[in-house]
Amino acid sequence: MEGDREGTTGEITKTGALTVFQSNVMMIHLNVSPPDPNETGANWVARGIESFKDGEWAAELIQLYAELAHCETEQKKRDEESQNLA
Repeated sequence: MEGDREGTTGEITKTGALTVFQSNVMMIHLNVSPPDPNETGANWVARGIESFKDGEWAAELIQLYAELAHCETEQKKRDEESQNLA
């Protein structure tokens, strides 16, 4: 689902929803929007969690997020080091 919403400044904001089901059971429902309000590419960003079904998968997702954050931090350090060498 995708739509346009007028913000408090009068700007039109693209919004959408991402709902993930497993075996016909809603697992998570996210509010999403493009990272750049002037574009609507294939990559959207989660802006809020509307609802989710608690379970083992949630703990696994949190663990994956922590691992991803660590990897991104390490990659950022390597990128900065290589820029400093150039």
